[in-house]
Amino acid sequence: MLKNSIVWCHGQTIVELCQSALEVDCETGYQEQGNETLCASDGRTYRNQCYFVKQKCVVADLTISYLGPCETTSNLTTAAPVTTTMDPLDEWQILKRVFCTSNSTISCGTQPNPICGSNRQIYFNDCMFAKAKCQDDLLSVLPVNQCSGIIGRRRKRSTLMELVLGNK
Repeated sequence: MLKNSIVWCHGQTIVELCQSALEVDCETGYQEQGNETLCASDGRTYRNQCYFVKQKCVVADLTISYLGPCETTSNLTTAAPVTTTMDPLDEWQILKRVFCTSNSTISCGTQPNPICGSNRQIYFNDCMFAKAKCQDDLLSVLPVNQCSGIIGRRRKRSTLMELVLGNK
């Protein structure tokens, strides 16, 4: 797994995003944006960024060598030198994009951890907050007492105690 040190949003670490990304069906739950074929440092060609992210979450030192399929010579597949004209879109940004593109297929679990968003809504847990942050990258965390008690898009009024105890 990847290092747990980079936090995209409140409490949502690379490891947690990887766990969510591993749930994504890259065939039906992910929408490619144009040709995403890429060659990685393991010499394998990945059809899209979703497949790359899944492997990156397992092999932390995997990197993108270049866009396009890996070059093949006879029966060997090799990664070309790392000379790329692609934007410096790092693997972390790709993980975030795969999560956000596929978030409707990701289950956020039932473990409550109320998060107050800067939009004054309470999100049930870090995963739900991360999904909202996909829609509004400027969304940030406020102290819980500054929220109105409205949960995400469901607009259901709940007290913080109900959220924690699961009595919605």
